[in-house]
Amino acid sequence: MSFLARGLPMPPPSHRLRKAERHERILMELKLRSHLRISDLARDFHVATETIRRDVAELQATGQVTKAFGGVIPVGPGQRPDVDARSRDRQQERAEIARQAATLVPPGATIMLDAGSTTQELARRLSLGGTPVTVLTNSLNVAMILGRSDAATVRLCPGDFLPREAAVIGPDTVDFLRRFHVGRAFIGASAVSCNGVTEAVPGFAAVKRAMMAQSDELVVMTDQSKIGRTDCDLVTSFRPGLTLVTDASLPRELGGAISKGGAQVL
Repeated sequence: MSFLARGLPMPPPSHRLRKAERHERILMELKLRSHLRISDLARDFHVATETIRRDVAELQATGQVTKAFGGVIPVGPGQRPDVDARSRDRQQERAEIARQAATLVPPGATIMLDAGSTTQELARRLSLGGTPVTVLTNSLNVAMILGRSDAATVRLCPGDFLPREAAVIGPDTVDFLRRFHVGRAFIGASAVSCNGVTEAVPGFAAVKRAMMAQSDELVVMTDQSKIGRTDCDLVTSFRPGLTLVTDASLPRELGGAISKGGAQVL
């Protein structure tokens, strides 16, 4: 059944929806129906089926949908991909983001590094490069990756263990971070929009905010799939001392919000 048959506005052939607009419509449709076919979406959007498959793959990587039966279905409670699954997606993009972020880590620096697939990539970059660095982290994977480097010193936060994220959260984690002050904190984000930096994993936003409070500068690392989305827990609005490191071409409105807040983009 097409958008037109369901009484919803369908874009004319002369107006191709942008990727963000296609993503929004797919998610809107999944609130009304339990299954959407790739072929139907391609016809309604006037794009190739491969374009829709890429859209679905990006939405699945961010835990918003699941591929099934030649189409896409909504994600149910508790179905967000775990950190290992996310680390296998968009590897090239995360590697480039990590390469850029690593230029902000001078030899001998002390930094904070939170849990996530992109921050793990930065840890890998620092470890393989033999960068002398001291890292405070709530991520077991980050700790293990940097633990392989003789040049790195790792301080692992205490806290309540989240197995799917290989990370700790909670009051003990936040209290531990408050004992330190660093030049820069590097965090990931599940969403970045004009509303600011937001997070989907319960407990993560409090850890990110603690790292931000205990550092002179905040570096937010996020790929294209997170841009233009808003999740439930606000980490921070855009402000001076915040640098967004991304592979994305930012929408004009978002770029304006970042500039107005005094933040930077790398």
